[in-house]
Amino acid sequence: MGTLVRLFKYNKVLAHRARFFMLILVTLCLMFNWANILTFNFTVICMGPNGKSANTSDIVEEPSVGYGIELTPHQKSYAMASVAIGAILANFPIIILINKYGPRYLFTCVGLLGAAATATIPFAMKMGFTYFLITRGIQGIAFAGDMATFGSFINYWTYYKQVALFTATLCVYVQIAPVFTNPISGLLCSSQFGWPAVYYVHAAVSAILFLAFFIFYRNYPEQHPLVTDTENEKIQRGQKKELAETQKNIPYMEILKSPQVWAVFIGAIGNFAGINFVYQFSPTYLNKVSLGVSHLSDSVQGYEILNTGFVSALPPLLEAICKETAGFITALAFIPPGNGLIALIVLTTGTCFMGFNIGGFYKSGSLIAGPYAPLVMGQVSNAITIMILTVPLYVNPITKDNTPEQWKWAFFVTAGIMIACNIFYCIFASGEPCYWAKKEYHENKNSAFSPIKIAPFDKNQPDKISYVS
Repeated sequence: MGTLVRLFKYNKVLAHRARFFMLILVTLCLMFNWANILTFNFTVICMGPNGKSANTSDIVEEPSVGYGIELTPHQKSYAMASVAIGAILANFPIIILINKYGPRYLFTCVGLLGAAATATIPFAMKMGFTYFLITRGIQGIAFAGDMATFGSFINYWTYYKQVALFTATLCVYVQIAPVFTNPISGLLCSSQFGWPAVYYVHAAVSAILFLAFFIFYRNYPEQHPLVTDTENEKIQRGQKKELAETQKNIPYMEILKSPQVWAVFIGAIGNFAGINFVYQFSPTYLNKVSLGVSHLSDSVQGYEILNTGFVSALPPLLEAICKETAGFITALAFIPPGNGLIALIVLTTGTCFMGFNIGGFYKSGSLIAGPYAPLVMGQVSNAITIMILTVPLYVNPITKDNTPEQWKWAFFVTAGIMIACNIFYCIFASGEPCYWAKKEYHENKNSAFSPIKIAPFDKNQPDKISYVS
């Protein structure tokens, strides 16, 4: 730590920029909580005997140890739903605890818990499907800490002129997770180590990152040894000084009744309907339905597992670069089998356009909520988990045979959800603080209980004290 302190204090490039180091660290931790969940979405296509595709028809040899696991469509739905249930149950308690105590200790604990659960998934599968569902639920509990940590970091570590930059950077954790997970999973599934190695590698990297988070992160910049007085003053310059006071009396009912807050939540529902559909099912779609242009599997009509890992990383990669439209999602419904390259281009382009949502509900949530941004942004996490639960419930039954006609209807349903939610968002969304997020609201509310109230000092006229009745 001493070397880092000297580096951030005396190096001309790094001096007074410790907040960017924290930004990278937090983004990576958010990413791996999500990546641990996505591991199943890829390994499910390579859980057949000897690590081959689970639906391959020419397998005749006996399954090796750790292989031969093939899940039914209902079991796949349960596996995805268990993550959402764990996250939803843990979401509100974790938001409250992080708001009160900060994310350093709690986010570290849930992150390490998620890493441990990821490492035990291959063993849980051998023990039985119920044990596997429990470990998936623990992954969901870990993920529940993401958006609350997101909101806390934005509130306390961001220089007000860089809020948009920091928000956009943190948001890409959703996209860069599959960019890492899918190619690595493709390589490991096709190697001698097989699909269990996917979980071990993700768990190891997660554990390292969350230990680094515990060592280097502080809840407040003024507590951090790498933050100079100059940088701390810069961060504090645009922050709401009444933040701590307003957190004591959170207007839950006013927030709940605000259409602007519901617009953020519904907008997030529509966005993550498309996001979860692409991230959870693009490996299966590209592997089972779309005919690749080269290195085709002998027994399925699609990209082989190794190629699937790399091509399924393209849509989220370009979305991260673009960082809300449903037109390209519907276009996929009309692409016939045997046109894998066209399907990949359309899938990538449509997902890329969703990257522009940084100017939508993400930004709106922080603008309308003011000091209550962690609470409102925490509901974005609820939207993610609800769609993790909902998307498999309609996609798996619709696409049980992986035929092009079945996938067409899966695309139609997803596009319909996105369009309906975006219409609601466009009608009710706002970019201005709600009345309950303004300082005047709390001053007037407090004055109702006191006949005389001393007004705050005016920094420009410190000798003058005014009274309001």
